[in-house]
Amino acid sequence: MTLTPRETECLALVSQGLTSDEIAGRLNLSRYTVDNHIAAAVDKLQAMNRTHAVAKSIVLGLI
Repeated sequence: MTLTPRETECLALVSQGLTSDEIAGRLNLSRYTVDNHIAAAVDKLQAMNRTHAVAKSIVLGLI
């Protein structure tokens, strides 16, 4: 399974405790776009939510 660079970047920022609005501000994206990247990563990782996706991505060495 492969995450896009943007999905990985968003999950890494989620792991630092940032909200979607804060991530959007840092990456100069809309909150909607950030939420879509995170949702795609959650789906690809077969996670229950964004926190679970972060945990799985850390275990898998993706972030």
